[in-house]
Amino acid sequence: MLIIAKQYEEEIGEIGRLYNLAEQDIKAVGREKNRLIVAAVNQCRYAGQHLVRALAATDDETVREELAAANRHLRRAVYDSNDAAIQFYLIEIDAFRRRFPVNLNAIIPNYGKVTDAVTKAKRHIEDASQKNSDSRELLYAEIRDDIDALRDAYRTLMASEQDCVSALRRENATKLVSWVSVAVALVAAIALVSRLL
Repeated sequence: MLIIAKQYEEEIGEIGRLYNLAEQDIKAVGREKNRLIVAAVNQCRYAGQHLVRALAATDDETVREELAAANRHLRRAVYDSNDAAIQFYLIEIDAFRRRFPVNLNAIIPNYGKVTDAVTKAKRHIEDASQKNSDSRELLYAEIRDDIDALRDAYRTLMASEQDCVSALRRENATKLVSWVSVAVALVAAIALVSRLL
């Protein structure tokens, strides 16, 4: 019944490599509590189903078809997890900047380098996407370092979040004092004018 043998060693080795790569990428994105990894996890589940069918097959053609299907699903898992990572980090980095409209250069060490790294990674991802529009495998192989750069930038920002909250509170308190001073001055001016009239 079981016909998985030495003749399928190459296919199974490639499936093992892809599974490890997909698992590594899914874990990296999953650490950030990203819900976008569901698609990648499902692809791994589908690959598992095809592997079970390959193990249960009794003819070479079915084994080859099932191993090829598992391979396709694992490649898709890699693509989906990397897409999720890029989306997650870019959205979170942008949201962080909008959430803290303060001088981040004064709060976050090397903030200029962080923003430069994000800009460079984003630009390279866009260029690589155009260049490799016909091969997602080549694309994700080329932009792995960019995803790592986005991850590092995100983590740097998150490590400074409490300092940014404190700075925003101080800035808001200063603005409030200024507005209260203006309001008091206006009320005093109105009272003075009404006395004179």
